[in-house]
Amino acid sequence: MDNLTLTVGGVDWTGWESIQASRSVDAMAGAFSLGLADRVQYGGAVLPLFPGMECVLSCGSDTLVTGFIDSVSQSLDSGRHGITVSGRDKSADLVDASAVHTPGSWKGASLMDICTALCAPFGVAVTLEGNQGQPFTAFQIQPGESVAEAMQRLLKQRELVAMPDGKGGLRLARLAQETLSAVLLEGVNVLSASVTFDASARFSKYVVTGQKQGTDQDFGKACSVRATVTDEQITRYRPLVIRASQQGGVAYMRQRARWEMTTRRAEGTSVQVTVQGWRDSAGRLWVPGVLVPVHLPTLGISQSLLIGEVTWTRDFGGTTTQLTLKDPAAWQPEPEEPKKSTNSGSTDWDLYVKQAEKAKVEGQKVQEVMV
Repeated sequence: MDNLTLTVGGVDWTGWESIQASRSVDAMAGAFSLGLADRVQYGGAVLPLFPGMECVLSCGSDTLVTGFIDSVSQSLDSGRHGITVSGRDKSADLVDASAVHTPGSWKGASLMDICTALCAPFGVAVTLEGNQGQPFTAFQIQPGESVAEAMQRLLKQRELVAMPDGKGGLRLARLAQETLSAVLLEGVNVLSASVTFDASARFSKYVVTGQKQGTDQDFGKACSVRATVTDEQITRYRPLVIRASQQGGVAYMRQRARWEMTTRRAEGTSVQVTVQGWRDSAGRLWVPGVLVPVHLPTLGISQSLLIGEVTWTRDFGGTTTQLTLKDPAAWQPEPEEPKKSTNSGSTDWDLYVKQAEKAKVEGQKVQEVMV
C-alpha cells in the first residue's frame, strides 16, 4: 500500500485516517480532503496547518495535488480531537480569480501564447500535448470572466481540455487518445457498479434554424436556413427547435443539430465503477481522460468508456477508486465555425464520434473474449 503524505513547509504529515482526492476532465483543479482524529490531550499544541499554506499531496511516487490548503477545521469533544484539511491544485486560482491582462487582447497569437500569458501571474505552468492549430486572428478577454472561462473559449475551438497535472501545472490535451490495457470486468476486479440510463433530455427530432450572410443572388428568405436531424432511438414525438448562435449554411446547421443529438445521447448513460486500490493492473494510477474497456453484462454495458472523473478514497472501509465513465461523445465540443463538407466527410469535429464508435467495437472484442 502506498504511503499518503501531505507535505507542508518541508514537513511530511502522514497517518491520516480518511483521505479523499479527485480529478476530473471537467475541472482545471484537483481537490483533496484529509481527516484525522486522536485522543484529546488537553492543552496540547495546535497543529500548524492553516489556510493558504502551500502543500503537496503524494501517493508513493505519484503526486496527486500540488497547490494550497483551502480550509482547516478542528473539533473537540469529551474524548477525541479531530482535524480536517482540504485544498486544491494551484490551478484553482484560475477558476476563482478574474482574468487580468494589459491590454487584454491579442492578434495573431497562438493558443500557447495566450494561455501562458493568462496563467503566468498565478505561477501555473502550461504544457501542450498535441497540435495547437493555427494562431488566432484576434482574441479578447471579456469583462469579469475568470482565467478558466477565457481559456475554455480558446480550447473549445481546438477540441482540447485543460486538466491538472498534479504538479501544480495544466495539461492541454485531447481526450480519448489512449486506451488502457486494464479491463474493468464484472466479477473480477469490479467491487461495485451502477449505471443510469436517462432519456429525459433527449428528443426525437432536432431542428436548428439560423441565418447565413446574404449575397447579390441570395437575399430575403434565401438568408434563412434550417436543418433537421432525427434520433431514431426516440420513438415518440418530441421535437426540439434550436436557434443557432452564429451564421452558417445548411451544412453547418446540420452539424449543429447532429452535435445536439450525439452529446445528449452520450450524456444519457452514466456508469459508476468502484475498484480496489488506486492503481490499475499495470500499476498505473487511475486518471481521467483515457478510455478503458468495460464489461458489465448484468448492467448491459460492454464497450470502452472514457474516464471522466476519478475519486481516490482511503478510510476505515479500505482503499478504493471510484470511476465515473461515459461515452466519449459526451465531451464532443460544440462546432464553433461552419465547415464545408467534403466527399471524405472527415473533419476534426468528428473526433469524439469516431472515438465513440471505436470504443463500441473494442467493447465487442472484450465481450467476445469473455464468452
